[in-house]
Amino acid sequence: MKRSLLIILMMCAVRIAFAQSVSTSDNYGYLVIKTRAVEGATVFIDGKEMEMKTPFMSDSLKAGPHKIKIIKEGYNDYSAVLPVEANKTKTFDIRLKQPTPTNPYRRAGLVLLPEINASMVSNYGVNFANMAITPQMTLEYMFKSTLGFGIGTGYLCTNANLHSIPLFAQLSIYYTNSKISPYLNLKLGYNFKIDHNKFGPGSIFARYYFRGIFEVTSIGININHSRIGLSIGLYQYEHKVQRNNIHEISTGDKLFYGITYSYMIYFKKK
Repeated sequence: MKRSLLIILMMCAVRIAFAQSVSTSDNYGYLVIKTRAVEGATVFIDGKEMEMKTPFMSDSLKAGPHKIKIIKEGYNDYSAVLPVEANKTKTFDIRLKQPTPTNPYRRAGLVLLPEINASMVSNYGVNFANMAITPQMTLEYMFKSTLGFGIGTGYLCTNANLHSIPLFAQLSIYYTNSKISPYLNLKLGYNFKIDHNKFGPGSIFARYYFRGIFEVTSIGININHSRIGLSIGLYQYEHKVQRNNIHEISTGDKLFYGITYSYMIYFKKK
């Protein structure tokens, strides 16, 4: 480094001495380019590759703006327009930046998230009477690999023969941009019931339907492209009773506690 700077200083001294012997009407100047903490970068001036690497000093250049490009393996290319002043030497200290490493496991872009949720349904307090299976599909856009927002739908069914179709918005938060990361997932939407009951005259039927608010919160671990976690959901239901020709309807909430698993499928960029 010291040797390179000494060479530049000697070249400056020679060129300044030469410039003093030339009329100021020549309208030429010089550029000195240093790449901070990095040496040996290739310099292009107005599209022409220079023989000297950084630290670099140009031959005489016509006064005015010049397009500069600096290339170094392992660093982002640097491009700028630098001014040259007549009979002066301008020094520029440039910091080359290394590219941000890409995450092969989770990246920004459009993602398809197929998901399966297996839950137990709380009927009264902590009494779990039913099991629910909810396959879902979400189309989500990832922002900077740590934040995603999307919309999705699915199919909710229980062993008590309750069925519905949820439609929801989804927010996903990843706490680190790495292969293994904790995540938080929030779903909020509406459950549309599937009505397949038939009430005969003179008979009594009682039936639960899921219809109304659909809300699920999941926390867990994202490993590679897979997410697995614990979930808790709050679903509104409708209790419909028919006694002879009289219909009685009541509504309420049910809690779901379960395990969720999803896989991230990225759409390839063209």
